[in-house]
Amino acid sequence: MWKNLAEFTLKNKYALLIVLFASTAFMAYRASKITLSYEFSKAIPTDNPKYLDYQFFRQKFGDDGNMLVIGVQSKVLFTAANFNAYIQMQQQIRQVNGVTDILSVPGAVTLANDSATQKMAAIKIFKDGILSQQQIDSSLQTFFNLPFYRGLLYNRVTEAYVMGIKINKEILILPNAVQPYKPSKKQLRISPKKPKFKHA
Repeated sequence: MWKNLAEFTLKNKYALLIVLFASTAFMAYRASKITLSYEFSKAIPTDNPKYLDYQFFRQKFGDDGNMLVIGVQSKVLFTAANFNAYIQMQQQIRQVNGVTDILSVPGAVTLANDSATQKMAAIKIFKDGILSQQQIDSSLQTFFNLPFYRGLLYNRVTEAYVMGIKINKEILILPNAVQPYKPSKKQLRISPKKPKFKHA
């Protein structure tokens, strides 16, 4: 058997080399097309409560795999000192390399008629800069009257508020591309109890 195999190999060595090189080139080409998948394998039943929560989250925020959600639970978030610190934290996060957009309470917008163009325009509910307590309270009335944000950015029953941070998907695969954000103790001083930050 081995003698026949050796004779066959020597007799057809050029043809076998061509097949070997061709298969190697094909596999190298296919390997260059490999991409990362951000999908989770379905390792749990589809009626599992955790799986249903995950599907609800995907419906709310999408499933691009590049959305980071920070949750804050506090009764005194909208005091002048705390809310301005929250705005400052958002501004610093926006400056982090790889952050492309932020959806949060301070960045919420409403639609109003532009008298100049006669078209609807998006206007920020909370103005830029340091806000007084009166400005915050006035803007909150507008914000809470918009049903779109209810259940998306806040839950008034649990007094929980979220900040959705969209990150450039391409930069996520680069090592050490995004430096971790570390808020100061002053920025975290939102209530007598430490606020609960939850990463999704």
